[in-house]
Amino acid sequence: MLTVKSTFKLLDVINKHFNNEQDSRIFVSEIEEIMDNKVDLKMNDFATKKDLLELKTELKTEIAEVKTELKTEIGQLDRKLTQEISYLRADFHKLDAGINLNLANSAIVLERSQKEQLKWLIGAMVAIISLAVTVIKLF
Repeated sequence: MLTVKSTFKLLDVINKHFNNEQDSRIFVSEIEEIMDNKVDLKMNDFATKKDLLELKTELKTEIAEVKTELKTEIGQLDRKLTQEISYLRADFHKLDAGINLNLANSAIVLERSQKEQLKWLIGAMVAIISLAVTVIKLF
């Protein structure tokens, strides 16, 4: 952005070179346009204190919103996790009860089979002793 004084000085210098006022004006207007574009681009690069304060306020607001959302989501996840844990505990209790029942049934079946084997063993021993006594009496 050129000042009025700078524009007139530039116009005088260019006019001396071109010796044509119309061409000088066109040239100076092009330079002014280029300078305005450059200044506008640079103005976007710099931030004022007001811009920084607005940005700071926006960031604080956004951070507060994100914190609130995170707290809500964490609370929901906590409730879901607690519910899942209670479901798993109930399933484990059912499984444990089933295993204990199966173990008790297995113990009963094992005890019955051991008693049956013991009866057969005692019967076999009685038969062998009877056979031995019979053989001894014969001789």
